[in-house]
Amino acid sequence: MSAGTTIHLRSMTIFSITAVACLAAAAAPRVQLGSVSVAPGSTFLVPVSCEDTTAAQVTVLVARISLPETQVEVLEVLPDPTLVDAGKSFDYEITGDILSLCVFGGSTAIPSGQLGLLLLRLRPESTLTGTITLAAAETHGADKNAGAVTVTGTGGLITVLDGALPHKADPDGDWHISLGELLRIIQLYNMGAYHCEALTEDGFAPGPGDTDCEGHDADYNPRDWKIAFEELLRLIQFYNAPYGVYHREAATEDGFAPGPYGILYGR
Repeated sequence: MSAGTTIHLRSMTIFSITAVACLAAAAAPRVQLGSVSVAPGSTFLVPVSCEDTTAAQVTVLVARISLPETQVEVLEVLPDPTLVDAGKSFDYEITGDILSLCVFGGSTAIPSGQLGLLLLRLRPESTLTGTITLAAAETHGADKNAGAVTVTGTGGLITVLDGALPHKADPDGDWHISLGELLRIIQLYNMGAYHCEALTEDGFAPGPGDTDCEGHDADYNPRDWKIAFEELLRLIQFYNAPYGVYHREAATEDGFAPGPYGILYGR
């Protein structure tokens, strides 16, 4: 992260994800959606989990979640490997603003824990204001005898970060390092130095020259107006990142990390 950069939370922009029970009960299996903080226009993961400490033995689960498709795009829904181990199938369907999730197959109970991950993206053209509720239209559960089982829901939060700017190697700001953007960093590396150049696509140019601007995010260890080999390898890591994207993460050496927001970086 560049020196002097501060990231603030835009408190007015919070997504609340809520799963609604189909039947009321004091104690019941529970579907829960996770929470994550993200940058505008970025890609992120939201975990979907199921907790069952009852004797209900839910074998089939269906949840329909209402999504504001003008602001949030569903890229993929990824099942957890534990479902496969339990002999379960995981499927989803998107119809307009409704994302339908279904866990089914076999007579064994759905295991407690993570069911899967929602791979989502904030649409870059959307204007995010106020609080948006993502509510499940329906949630149903059944046991191995096709008897209805009460399933409750617990919501999560997606908080949009104000001031979380993309990497300077990503001038189009799509939180993805393309081949052309990587080749640009290779060009700066091959020249042995770079300098400020306001009229270029990224505000820099190869070779020595004016350094009266904030340096490149790829030049961080140390900031010496040269792209070192290790710094180039860091950009290659972003280029090869999971799901093809990267995100900001304050605890890393450069303030960024490979993969989407919400990923367990370093685990």
